[in-house]
Amino acid sequence: ADFLISFASPDREENNRILHELKTGVCYNGSVRPVTFCTDKSLGMGLHIDEGQEMRRWNPIFSDLDQPRQPGEYPPWFKHYKKAAEETRHGLLILQLTDSYLQSKACRWEFGYVRKPELVHLYVPSDGKSPGRIVKWDELMEDAELCKQLFGEFLEQEFQGNGDAEDLCTMQG
Repeated sequence: ADFLISFASPDREENNRILHELKTGVCYNGSVRPVTFCTDKSLGMGLHIDEGQEMRRWNPIFSDLDQPRQPGEYPPWFKHYKKAAEETRHGLLILQLTDSYLQSKACRWEFGYVRKPELVHLYVPSDGKSPGRIVKWDELMEDAELCKQLFGEFLEQEFQGNGDAEDLCTMQG
């Protein structure tokens, strides 16, 4: 797979739209092409609730995920998740870096503890004129306009005049 997908959005329709777009073609590394992906669920390590039913992990490789961890250790599920991200062609792809995403403890782990910015990518929605695209985290931190495009509404709500969005974006890297 090209990417391990990371997302936490209650909007199933939008998630499905983005996943369909990834399968049909997005701009990445200078060309428009389909990208392949996997998820914690498709790998068999994800524990999900679907229509009120708990969907268990199906892959026996991940039978240790609920084991307790020692203080200071990464949880077993995260060790597997990070390894899976490293084994893809390009790393982790965050579909929507939103408030919902950052409120999810698991997503904060996925985003914050990979510790390899070169493995972190973000999906940038289509502007209506061109297809959506995938950008590397480092690329986002170098491009204030792109940063404003992705986070502008959030920055305006959060900081309401307490700083210029461009300055805030460039300081994150």
